[in-house]
Amino acid sequence: MNPLLEKSYFSMGPAVQSLACQTVTTDRLGVIHSVNQAWQQAWHPGEPYVQEAWHGRSYFQVINTMTADHIDLAAEINGSLEAVLAGHSASCTYEFRSYQTSGPPWLLLQASPLLDPAGRLQGMVVAHTDITLLMQRQLELEQIILNMQGLRGFLPICAVCKNIRDDSDAWHSIESYMESHSQIQFTHDICPHCIRQLYPKYSSILDRLD
Repeated sequence: MNPLLEKSYFSMGPAVQSLACQTVTTDRLGVIHSVNQAWQQAWHPGEPYVQEAWHGRSYFQVINTMTADHIDLAAEINGSLEAVLAGHSASCTYEFRSYQTSGPPWLLLQASPLLDPAGRLQGMVVAHTDITLLMQRQLELEQIILNMQGLRGFLPICAVCKNIRDDSDAWHSIESYMESHSQIQFTHDICPHCIRQLYPKYSSILDRLD
């Protein structure tokens, strides 16, 4: 095969260069051929971009670096990538915590086979997408659910003033108790029943609304 033609399979065109996700191409051995600008900036912020700067490095070693000492996770991801490179899998997707010092802490990894015009497998294309904000929101939602679960069961409540007793035998208003044990925040209004009791002169207005 013409080396120039072979190289074109792995090069990054303008469309890929414009992507915000980090993108890399490898050959069938997992050896990196080119990366886009987002990749370069994530790993070496501020340095000039050279498409082939990563040429010859092992993408599997990149995964080992990003997963730090989490050997089982690295082995699982690399095993799935090897399946893509062997033609046994059409894709590989992972969400994982990255320990790369200069990049985002949470990444979505997506790998797909890189095929030539004849449909022959030449390597793979891998994209790293920053999902840190999504994971933070997910953790916040999980915390809200945990807080709401903490409200299950029996709550000691005063039969007169409706204050609630906590585990340390301190009494709190319903509002303060709920706000400290959940993500709920209260705003205050007044219901029609209380308006009629406290402000009887407005009862006729409420009757017309009814």
